Amino acid sequence: MRTGTVMTNDNGFLGTVHCQESLCRQTYQNFCVCPVDDASTDNSEKQLQVVLQPQDVILQQGQSKGFAAACNWGIRQAFADGVDTVLLLNNDTVCVSDVLERLLKEAPVGAVSCPKMIFKDSLDEIWFASGMLNCCTATVSRQGDHAKDGPTHSQKRQVSFITCCCVLLPRAVIEKVGYLEEDLFMCYEDMDYCLCRADAGVPIWYIPRAVRWHRGGGTAGGMPSVCYITRNTLYLHCRGWAKAYCWALGTREVIFGGISRVVAALLGHHHGRSYGRWRGAMDFCMDIPERCLTSAERTVLEMQDLNSVVMLVYNCGTYLDDCLSSLLAQTWHNWAAILMDDGGTDDSPGNCDDSAKRELRVRVVHQLNQGVSTARNIGKETAKGRYLAFVDADDRVEPEYLAALHKTLGHALLAVCCVL
Repeated sequence: MRTGTVMTNDNGFLGTVHCQESLCRQTYQNFCVCPVDDASTDNSEKQLQVVLQPQDVILQQGQSKGFAAACNWGIRQAFADGVDTVLLLNNDTVCVSDVLERLLKEAPVGAVSCPKMIFKDSLDEIWFASGMLNCCTATVSRQGDHAKDGPTHSQKRQVSFITCCCVLLPRAVIEKVGYLEEDLFMCYEDMDYCLCRADAGVPIWYIPRAVRWHRGGGTAGGMPSVCYITRNTLYLHCRGWAKAYCWALGTREVIFGGISRVVAALLGHHHGRSYGRWRGAMDFCMDIPERCLTSAERTVLEMQDLNSVVMLVYNCGTYLDDCLSSLLAQTWHNWAAILMDDGGTDDSPGNCDDSAKRELRVRVVHQLNQGVSTARNIGKETAKGRYLAFVDADDRVEPEYLAALHKTLGHALLAVCCVL
């Protein structure tokens, strides 16, 4: 069983190096490393490429898109490498040498699993030993938080919450539940994923004999974290509720956060944690019209904004991966691709099927050779959503391709791209 290890870096060169070194010492070696740099500004991505293994090419995001987006990019790259499971790691992680082996060996088939997490500087103090999620209130009760390690936290058990700091995800689970929610940017993407996991009926297991050391403070902290935590907590708590309830809860947080901000400012703290709480509540209130939707409203909106991309594929297997890679890099994320295999006689049909296995947003339609027009018409009939775009498998599109077309459609009935 091959595992893809997705390791994110955000201005944390030394932490990422220590995490990489601990991976090199793993007793289980059938894995690849997919390091992702979230647009670091300290030149750490270039420093990392020097110290990484030759086969581990760091993926660089052109602009900071947050932890979830970085993880998703790494997951897609791992899928392209043909992995069966994905291990997500923060760069403030140091893995004990057998953590991957124990997670793979002791977790039930088809389950998400997480290790025991202990402070690196205090090896008998627990940072995280699983958690229990209340799906109704979107709140978590963390187990073992700063407690002394002992028998209570050494029992393998099924739980309902894990943190994305270190989690093993079977490929089948990702294909069933989906990727991390990128709109959250940072903080609480693990709670969101656990809520989606609960809806899908996927079990989570805490494996205490697998141990990961936590150095702490390596990925986030301070005012920005408080801002995102406040905003995302409100997002998750209000999911599915009427807008009136969302406005009431958001307004209350704006008032309390505003009072804390004024008091902090009088004490000389103008952009600290109190400001972050107020800013997060304000951001939530401004997003209520678009974000706080019932399940039915959300489904309708997603279908309205969905862009189906019909890709004609005929004897061009060597170009297919490049074209799909350019689609995966789109800044407009709500798209789905339909690969129309028009009876190719080379490796194209098999390459199409492999692409669909790697990427959840890709579907394949095979047919006998009937020509370009027929293939595109069938793709058009298969497409879903409000918008439709066509590309050929030997094309490459710029990252802003779909976003630019959507912007144009705000005041036009048809958008045409430039071809070079």
